[in-house]
Amino acid sequence: MKVEHHIAFSAAVSGSLYAAGGSWQMAVAAFVTGFAIDCDHCGDYLVEFGVRSNWRNFFRSFYEGYYTRIYIPFHSWELLFLLGVVAYLSEWNQWVVGVLLGAVQHMIVDQFSNGAAGLGYSFLWRWFGGFEPNRSFPYRRTPFVGPRGAAVKIPVNPKMNDDVP
Repeated sequence: MKVEHHIAFSAAVSGSLYAAGGSWQMAVAAFVTGFAIDCDHCGDYLVEFGVRSNWRNFFRSFYEGYYTRIYIPFHSWELLFLLGVVAYLSEWNQWVVGVLLGAVQHMIVDQFSNGAAGLGYSFLWRWFGGFEPNRSFPYRRTPFVGPRGAAVKIPVNPKMNDDVP
């Protein structure tokens, strides 16, 4: 899902939390986490394309499937479980609960909008599958590129000056 959609969902969830009597801390944490969780895509981009990447193609590279491995460690059902344990151990600290709720809404939206397999957002399931993206996201409109080591070059976009990631 595109970042602007995550921001809209996060605003709706955090606004609802605040309106329902939640604290402003919970609302802010849910809002920020609801889209900031996507920062793990930066790591995948660096692993795939290197430091000398063309960051103008960052978003396009994921939407169009130019990855041979998908790690996205923050997109993990296991991490949500750990956040739930931390929330409990913190005696339901408002910041921690907000982070948990923001991450939960992000994961639910991604699960249903990104063509993920049932366990596609399980880090362990991705790990045991070699982080192969088409295994985790078999229902994408655009399949990911071939096996590890395949030449990956993003096609020329007429709106951009060059065609390298």
